[in-house]
Formats: sequence, structure tokens, C-alpha cells
Amino acid sequence: MIVRRYLTWMQSAPAEARAAATGALARAYLFSGMGPQERAEAEKALTLVLDDPSAMVRRTLAESLAHAEEAPAHIIAALADDVSEVAAIVLSRSTLLADADLVDRVATGDALVQTAIATRPEVSAPVSAAIAEVAEAEAVCALAANPGARLPAFSMARIVERHGTDPSVRDALMGRADLPPDVRLSVVRALSEAIGAAGFAGRGGLAAREASDKACVDVILGSPDDDVPALVDRLRRDGRLTPILILQGVLNGDLRLLGAALALLSRQKPSRVKGLVNEGRGPAFEALCRKAGLPGGLLPVIEAAIAARRVVMAEEFPPRGPALTRRITALTLEGCKRRGVAEDESVVVSLRRIETEAAREEARLVADSMLAANPAHLQVPMMLSLQQLAMPIDRIAAMPGPAIALADFRPAVPELPEVAEAPAIPSLLPPERMDEILAAMAEVLWSESGPAKPAADEAQAEAA
Repeated sequence: MIVRRYLTWMQSAPAEARAAATGALARAYLFSGMGPQERAEAEKALTLVLDDPSAMVRRTLAESLAHAEEAPAHIIAALADDVSEVAAIVLSRSTLLADADLVDRVATGDALVQTAIATRPEVSAPVSAAIAEVAEAEAVCALAANPGARLPAFSMARIVERHGTDPSVRDALMGRADLPPDVRLSVVRALSEAIGAAGFAGRGGLAAREASDKACVDVILGSPDDDVPALVDRLRRDGRLTPILILQGVLNGDLRLLGAALALLSRQKPSRVKGLVNEGRGPAFEALCRKAGLPGGLLPVIEAAIAARRVVMAEEFPPRGPALTRRITALTLEGCKRRGVAEDESVVVSLRRIETEAAREEARLVADSMLAANPAHLQVPMMLSLQQLAMPIDRIAAMPGPAIALADFRPAVPELPEVAEAPAIPSLLPPERMDEILAAMAEVLWSESGPAKPAADEAQAEAA
């Protein structure tokens, strides 16, 4: 009976009315106390909606059933094969779709369908691997940004290979807490390649390369001890293990990068290298650096950096951060000067740039903390424009736009409690001495070169 009436009415009803009726019927199917016969007829009626020529009607059906575990499985499967705007609704929500169904839709669907699957509350490892392998950048970015996606390490590496030049994909990957250090290095390498492809030159290219080096150092310093040798070897194979990058590890207060690099390049046992690096001086350390192939001119700089780190570690500094880097770098520059390193050496120039950037980063952090701690009543609600700043105050209110009250630019000051009488402030000088000082000050302020003295003004007024 329901199906017959529904079909008769659907023949002539407009699309908006059909969509509303479909939503009502779907809700009744899910939530009302229908008997078995009525429920079976309602299911047939909803199945017939799949043939409705209006995508709006089918979209309403998808929105009504996408979250329901009691929805008919065949209707969900059919909606998943509908046009993208309809299929995306059930693909992003329905729990009735198996991983095999989702993988198949990833392979055959467009970017909208792939993105819908990537944004599901939970994405299994096989589905994530399929998205990483074949999906468009938009869907891959959504997958990487989805904390509910189980993304295997090999799939993350594949994402970098396919979409490492896309900044949104790189940012999404770098924001994942489960990103392995070696894949993080791959992201940094992809960033460097993108910078090279963009053709940056001069100061811009130098700043970009230094930022890339800093990112590599940050990855290594944030990794466990056991992962550092493999990461350093990865940098060597990628051609990124430069002398200044090795030095930056020491300037950040960490000797692991230097130790792993010397052990790898000199083919010495890590335990022996660790002891020599901690000492950071003497014939044995010099021989280790020469065997590793480090430039001879870099040795006094490394010795100065290790000595500076030893000094700073005894001071009250946080274990990592721009303040620590700035302090070690400043002491390293002083040590280089004592060791006879020329001021115009390229490594000294690089040290100065590192110190400058650390100072700027430290200032940014301090400014952010100050602004975060600034009370709300000290914040200016509205800023004057340059035109208004150069305008007489009495004309500001006449300008078009919202009225500006001068009180808006004054911080709110809490009212002080009233006191019966202000306490007397004892004078440090006798009254007659104070009068002499005030008279002398008046003579200076009302000098011949300045405006007329008050007494002269009074005499002229009396004469008039």
C-alpha cells in the first residue's frame, strides 16, 4: 500500500517535494515502530528512489541513511556508485562499506570521491595505502591531515614521492605525530627540490637553503638516539651532509649529529667516536676529523663550538631553543677569534647568520608570549589609519565609517579605593632651598631666547 501510494504521488510531484518526502520516509523507516510488512514496503519504496532522475532527491536519501547501521546495505552500495556529489556522502560516513568497496571507489572515483573516503573518521591501512598510491593531491592532503587515518610508513614515503612538491601535502604530513624521522627528512628534501626548481638565487636562495638545513637538524635532534645514525646516512646519500649542517647540531646543543657523521665518514666505532667528540680537542680528535674528510679550516670552528657548548651546558638554559643556539653561537664566534679564524671566512659568515636568525626567532617567541599574557583591557579595540594619524583630532569624528571614541584608545584603568587623606610626602630639602631651586629652574625655562617671562606678561597687561 505504501509503495503504490508513493509511486502514484512521485509521478507528478516536483523534485523539492519528492526530496522532502524521501527524507520523511527514510526517517520513518529508521526510527518509527513499523511492523515487518510496512518496513518491507518502505524499503522497496526507498529502493525505487535510486532511480529518481533528480540528484537532489537521491542526495536527500544519502544524507538520511549515511549514518545509519540499520540502512539497507544494497541502497548504500548503490548510492556509493552514484554521481560524485551523492556518492561522497555515504563514502565519507557509512560503516556498511567494507575496505574492498572503499579501495575500489578510490581506484575508480574522482578527487571528490577520493577525498570523501580520506576524511572518514577511521581509515584503515589498506585504504590509506590505496589513496597514497593513486589518489589526487587533494585527497592525499586530506588523508595526511586526518588523525583517524592509519597511514603506514611506506605509504607516507609514497606520498612524498608522488606529491612532495605540493606545499599543502608537505604541511599535512609534517603535522602528523606518527611521521617517521626518515620520511620527515624526505619531506625536507622535497622542500629543497621545490626551492631549487623555483629558481631562487642570491640571498633568497641562501636563506631557503639555510632554512632547509635547519629543518634537517630539527628532525635529527628530535629523534631517538638509535635513529640518528640512519638519518645521518640518509643525509649523506642525499648529498645533504654538509659541514655547516654538521656544525649546526653542535650549535643547537647536541653532539649526536656530529658524532654520527664522524663515525659514518671515518668508519670508526661509534663508542670510540663518542668519547672523542665529548672531549672535542686534542690530537686524537683532530686525527678523527681528518680521517672523516672534514675541511681543515673547519676543525678550529668545531673545537670552538664544542667548548662553547660545554660552557653553556653549565649555565641555566633550556635544553633546546633559539636562546641556547644564540648563546652557543656567540661563544663560538669568540672562540674562533681566539683561534685565529679570519673574520671573512665563509664559516664565520654563516655563524653570524645563524646567530642573527636565532636572535630573531627568540624575539618572536618573547613577543608571542607577551601578547598571549597581555590583559584584555590593555588591548586596543581599533587602530587608527595613517590618514587619521595625520589629521586634526576634531576632524576624525567627521570621517565616514564607524565613530571612533578617544576613550577607545585609552587602556581601562581599575578604579582605586578612596582614601580620607593622602599621606604627606616628606621633603628631602628645606623649604627655602627648594624655593631657590625652583626659581633657578624658572630662569632657565623662561630665558631670553624663549617666550616672555610671566612677570613681563603681567606688566604689559597692566599697562594696557
